[in-house]
Amino acid sequence: PTLDMHELMAQLGVGRIPVYMQASGELPCSGRLDDFLLTCKGSIRGDKLAINDAMDKSAFKIAAVDTFSAVGEVSVDAEKVSYNAELTMPDSKGRSSGVIKYDHGFDIDFEADRLAIKDITHLANLKIEGTARIKGSTHGDSNAGTVSMAFDGTDLWFEDWWLGNAKAQIAYKDANLTFADLAGYFTVSRYSGDVALDLRKKLFSEYYPDGNAIAYQEITRLVAHLEQVTDRANRSGQMILSIARK
Repeated sequence: PTLDMHELMAQLGVGRIPVYMQASGELPCSGRLDDFLLTCKGSIRGDKLAINDAMDKSAFKIAAVDTFSAVGEVSVDAEKVSYNAELTMPDSKGRSSGVIKYDHGFDIDFEADRLAIKDITHLANLKIEGTARIKGSTHGDSNAGTVSMAFDGTDLWFEDWWLGNAKAQIAYKDANLTFADLAGYFTVSRYSGDVALDLRKKLFSEYYPDGNAIAYQEITRLVAHLEQVTDRANRSGQMILSIARK
């Protein structure tokens, strides 16, 4: 049988949280009725996982994954559901643990030593490719959700432009995505700074009060707006900055 996680959370009293997933698998359970506790261990297959930032019609999709598998443990008591699992996607492996409190919402931690970004079929409506090591968390309730993570990426592409390797502290809230302490390099070029993306308006800007917002498809201007860019100079002293596009 297939379990609808969104409906399950509603039936448990958590409310209709902006998380959707179909799950099936083998999770043998044991527990006790007095001081209610149910513990299940085993493996599941998850399909059509989607995380939105709200429940209303204007909700923005933060992320979506077509399919994944998990091996771990789930505990259910009178106040919460908690879990701990090892996760596998076609080209990625990671870990996640979390607590979903019926009266307060969800707090979930996640990390991966190697995440193939292509395994995430939808990522904030952005076209991003490459691999990354990540560690972060997501929090929310029936009204809204947020995400924060440490990101260390390799061979990254953004909207068909090559950004090389980059590290940043990433945060998402209310359709605003920020990259704090961004530092990266491609070939011999280095760049650093703080960048904010308005995902609804498709604008990016320097994360400073006087930053100018521009269309983030114009990724060549992103490099120019970062805090500093260094590159190899030619013999005439001219700075040469090249960026590859697919």
